[in-house]
Amino acid sequence: MGEKRTQERVFPRDFQDFKVHLRLADLTINGTLGNLSEEGMCAIVQGHAPSVAEALNTNRSISGMIEGPRLKQNLNVTGQVIWTDERELNAAPARFVGVKFDQPIELPESVLALCMSETDV
Repeated sequence: MGEKRTQERVFPRDFQDFKVHLRLADLTINGTLGNLSEEGMCAIVQGHAPSVAEALNTNRSISGMIEGPRLKQNLNVTGQVIWTDERELNAAPARFVGVKFDQPIELPESVLALCMSETDV
């Protein structure tokens, strides 16, 4: 069916403090980070705006930036929108956007530490 995932995917609750800025031509869409791996991410855009839904078509090329309180430097990424889904989050509409990076990124140690803290009990 699908390929077996080999990269670590990180999606701790702490990502709610990470901001994502997706750039599509002359439009910037701001959201939060849902999850992150070396090969892609899920961005969450709050609210319902038809222009955002139209702009975030599958196979659309994007560039973007991830910023967060635990990052020493912002992460700049380029990639393709590979899926979108509208869901309810905290009793409000939200668009979830799956992005596959053009080139794998190296996850910063601070992000890997979040993963470790989520699995330590």
